Amino acid sequence: MSLKRAMIAFLSIVFLLVISCAGNPHFIGGKNYVNQQVWDKAVGELEMAIEQQPSNAEAHYYLGWAYCEVGDFKRGGDSFGESKRLNEAFGEKADKKLEGYWSDLAARGQEFKNGGRFEEAAENLRNAIYLKPTNVRTLVFAGDIYSQMGQIDSAVELYDKAIESDPENDTTLTNYARLLEDNGREEDAIVQYDRLVQLREGDDKKLLQGKICQLYARIGDSEKELECYRSLGDASPIMNLAYEAYDKEDFATAKELYGKAKSVAAPGSPDYFDAFYFMMVSSYKAEEWDDAIELGEALVREAPDDPKYWSLLGNSYTKLGRGQDALRALKRKQDLELGH
Repeated sequence: MSLKRAMIAFLSIVFLLVISCAGNPHFIGGKNYVNQQVWDKAVGELEMAIEQQPSNAEAHYYLGWAYCEVGDFKRGGDSFGESKRLNEAFGEKADKKLEGYWSDLAARGQEFKNGGRFEEAAENLRNAIYLKPTNVRTLVFAGDIYSQMGQIDSAVELYDKAIESDPENDTTLTNYARLLEDNGREEDAIVQYDRLVQLREGDDKKLLQGKICQLYARIGDSEKELECYRSLGDASPIMNLAYEAYDKEDFATAKELYGKAKSVAAPGSPDYFDAFYFMMVSSYKAEEWDDAIELGEALVREAPDDPKYWSLLGNSYTKLGRGQDALRALKRKQDLELGH
């Protein structure tokens, strides 16, 4: 076929398409109903128009408009998207129309939330999400509302979509991690806190790492808890927890925590000996004299020149009626204090 004949054939096809589009009575009728704001009839006509002409971008645009007016925002969003896909020329118009509906739904959702009408707020935001499925702000806002209604699975689903849309959004990750933590989903919370750790620096990063260690403790994974604290390279967070338990006179918990801190701290460091000593003190306070003595004897072998260690060891011996051992320990304490 010659170039001239090919061009004629192409123009003939284009002409037929134009005539077909202009002559589609359902499209013309649907568009007229849109202009008259008779939305249900517009939907019916435009659906039939698209059955006949699936690639009619303008019909999809008007159908998206009509769907939104009758409250079918899922189909409305799909139709606007299809019109843009078929013809980029409709992109700006579709986006502008979609933005208007989305803004209205989001504003109504906020208004209902402020009034404590969470079901209605959730419905409006759900419709807003149909229009902008990847909008992080809407997804998070809706997730928070579902959380307040106690529908945690729905909240999690929305937060997952928000993270998928913006994996490094600090605020979203923070709120999501707290939501999971507050609702007993510690293992999932750890995943989100781990992501946050990659975004933070300095003290903020260390605080988050400490939080992760605490969550491992909460779920009873002692191995990962200690591994976490060791990677942090700082026993002070676990020491602080031990101090809190000690102040509450929960000596069993305090002793366990001091033991963990001792295993994390560098041997011979101040934290190491503080943890060691307070393990012994916790045993003494709990009247576990045998444990206090065992710990005290090990402690003075490692640090024989601290009088307070010998003093507590002597008192522990006394509690078990081991008078000679008590005298020996207390004599050692006295000598150290006198500089002998």
